[in-house]
Formats: sequence, C-alpha cells, structure tokens
Amino acid sequence: MTEHSTNGKILYTYYIRRYIIAVCLIEFFAFKILDPYYIQFMTTEKGLGLTPTQFGFFVSLASAMTSAIDYLSGAFADRLGRRLSWGLAMFCYGAGMLWLSSISAFGPALVTAVLMGISYAFTSGAREAWLYDSVGQEGTREAFGKLYLYSIPFTAIGMVVAYILGGLGSLRIPIATVE
Repeated sequence: MTEHSTNGKILYTYYIRRYIIAVCLIEFFAFKILDPYYIQFMTTEKGLGLTPTQFGFFVSLASAMTSAIDYLSGAFADRLGRRLSWGLAMFCYGAGMLWLSSISAFGPALVTAVLMGISYAFTSGAREAWLYDSVGQEGTREAFGKLYLYSIPFTAIGMVVAYILGGLGSLRIPIATVE
C-alpha cells in the first residue's frame, strides 16, 4: 500500500466517523432529550400554554419558511459548501431552541418557528451530499450502515438524560440543554 492510498484510507475513515458522530449526537442523542418535552412545553401552562390553533400556526410557519427558502438553501450549499450549510442549519436550530427556552409568550415563539424553518431548509439534503462528496457511494453506504447501528446506544443515552433532566422540575431545562 502506498503512502497516498494509506492517507486516502485514513481520510475516508475520518469522514465516515465524523459524520456518524455528528449525526448521532444531534439526531439520536439531542433530539431524544428534546422529544418528550417539546409538545408538552409548547401546549401546557408549564411552558408556553399555546392553544391548538397557535401551535398549528407555529408548525405551519416553520414549514412555510422551509418551503420558501429550500431552493435558495440548495444553491447556497452548492456555492458555499454543504458542510457550511449544515453548520448554519444547526446554528439556527440551536439559537431557536435557546430563544424558545427563555420566552413565555406566543409572539416571541414565532422567532423560533422562523429559525426552525431556516434550519430545516439548510439541512435538506446537505448532510448526505456532504458525506457523498467526501467518501463516494461506497463510503456513504458504509456510513449509513454504521449510523443506524450506533443510533441505538445514542438514543438510549439520550432517553436516560431526558429522564434525568425532566426530574429537575422545569420543562425549559431539557429544551435549553439540547442546544
């Protein structure tokens, strides 16, 4: 094996590991902390106390924002990079969750809906395309196989952390902790 092919294999493995760790931490760990509390926080008096109509508007606004900028976010990812697009998406989502954990009314919560919509648009396809650009078809297949294998322990750990945070007495704690 030549030095060039050894370095290529190291980079190949590095990109796959980095992808698996990032996705597992965000989607299978952090979101499992957030999931049990999100709707409860949004719709009960312990959180924002939104009515079903307000909650529906919140979700619709996030979806409308995603639809409005999805095409532009793809152009952004193609022009400035898929990794930057995904990073911007995670930043917007984190900022939205931090904002949401600090407010107590419907109006200010709409800022989070807009940030979530932006996040969903910039995430759309960028993560998988970034992986494919880095390691090709075979590496993508390998990464997805390992991703779902590692998702199980990350999900379980996230659920345990959610249970512990939920016992601290405030619905805001798990929402703020995720980001």
